[in-house]
Amino acid sequence: MKSKTMRVTTYFFKRMLRQILYGLGVVLAIILFSWLLSNRDTEFFANFKIQFGALIGFFAMFVALTPYADFKLLIQNGVSRRTFWLGRTIALVVINLLGQILDMILGFFKIGTPVAENSAAWQLYGRFFQSASLNWLIWAVLVLVGSTVTVLLASVVGSCFSLLTKRVRRYVFLALAAAFFLGIRLIAMVMTGDAVVHFAIWLRNIIYFLIGGTPNVGAGHFNPTVPFISLLVLCSAALVASYYVTQQFKIKNE
Repeated sequence: MKSKTMRVTTYFFKRMLRQILYGLGVVLAIILFSWLLSNRDTEFFANFKIQFGALIGFFAMFVALTPYADFKLLIQNGVSRRTFWLGRTIALVVINLLGQILDMILGFFKIGTPVAENSAAWQLYGRFFQSASLNWLIWAVLVLVGSTVTVLLASVVGSCFSLLTKRVRRYVFLALAAAFFLGIRLIAMVMTGDAVVHFAIWLRNIIYFLIGGTPNVGAGHFNPTVPFISLLVLCSAALVASYYVTQQFKIKNE
């Protein structure tokens, strides 16, 4: 990695880590405040369940949605669009993966149900292989790749919105909200009787295929091959899309 790219990546890593730590601090403050409101109930923390990796992924996704301010700063300081995109993408992916791995490590020391068995990936694929080690490995890979795809897709969405002015963004949000409610209304009007049943069966089969299952296969025994390939394709597509959109960034006067 070139020294300039390394410096940009380090800048993004420190900045994003600071933002995520602020977010975690807010969550911790809310939890402590809730505990105080519960009259310091001794059972509060025993019954409280939180997934550290999910929180890291959520805040990383939130950071990924807001690229423009950093772009404006760095581009004015001689950083190319390619270096900006590469450094930001690497920092996002690394922070997310570190958070997920740390959550997995902490999960091994957790008393009670292991963290894996509380996750959707484990519920679907946790008993596919006869080997427990392979099942744990597949679970870990799916969680890491799936969270990475989520962060990269958030980066694509944030980059696309960064191409728009503030006024246009407001119009887009309103249009999307209107399209969502109109779409629900249209489906409710059209999909009646047998059409609903056929659509539901078709949709179920598509979903089952994408997550590696069939109606005759129980949860825990789904095949992880299809979702793994789908996630890799999505990951590649998100990388290409985010790079292309980043090349279209311009300094805006708003």
